[in-house]
This record gives sequence, C-alpha cells and structure tokens, in this order.
Amino acid sequence: MSLCCSFLTGVSATVTLTQPPEAFAPPGRSITLTCKVSGYNISNHHLYWVRQSNGKELVFITAFRTGYTTYTANEFKGCVTPSTQGSTAQLRIDALKVDDTAIYYCARNTVTEFGTVAARYLVGDPTRLLDGCSSPLSMV
Repeated sequence: MSLCCSFLTGVSATVTLTQPPEAFAPPGRSITLTCKVSGYNISNHHLYWVRQSNGKELVFITAFRTGYTTYTANEFKGCVTPSTQGSTAQLRIDALKVDDTAIYYCARNTVTEFGTVAARYLVGDPTRLLDGCSSPLSMV
C-alpha cells in the first residue's frame, strides 16, 4: 500500500511511501519493517516511524537520516534500530513483546523550513505488526 502526494515547488514530483500491509513475528524474535520511498532522495529528509496500538494515540518511535543525529523515544532506546538501504527505510525491532502488536507508520516531513511554518508530514499506508499468535481480525 502507498500514499502519493504532489508538491508545488516549481517542479511537480510525486512522492510515495510504500509499506507492506502486514508483518508477523513471534514474541522474543526480531523483525525489520520496511518503507520504500520514491519521488525524492531518501538522504535529503529524516524518515519518522510512529505506531498506534488498538486505536490509541500515535506514539513517536524514532526519526532517522543517514549522517545526522538519530532521535529515538526513551521507551524504544535499545529496542529499535532505524536504517536505510538504497531507497528503503528500515526499522528493526528486537526482542518483540506482545505489546509491540500495533500499526506502524513511516512518515516524512514536507516542510524544509521550520520556525514560523507548521511542520507537515507525508504518511504512507501502515504495516500491521502481529505477534505469531494473532490474526489480522484481532487488530480490529
């Protein structure tokens, strides 16, 4: 699944973030979620990962850009590793717990100047991460 947007900045480009719809892994294992980007150079923007559990509010996990400081929420430090490979962003989650069952989103900001301009984000369709005992129906 993917989400597209066009930006008017002199040249129109279609930016797409594509994630697989589901990922499965049993508790205790590791998994790597992926987010394929197109329409821009992945090295030019931070890529953000957030998650949502059972309809609760979105929770920030990490912001990553090669060559820059990685920002990771305290509750995820030591458990997640963001990276990029080519035009694909990756989020490795180690020592999975049942509580990690959630909907994961990758996102990219669409504003290059901060200050008086509110930040806006382009968000891809999510990946549902399910533990090995869950079915997609249990996420509803």
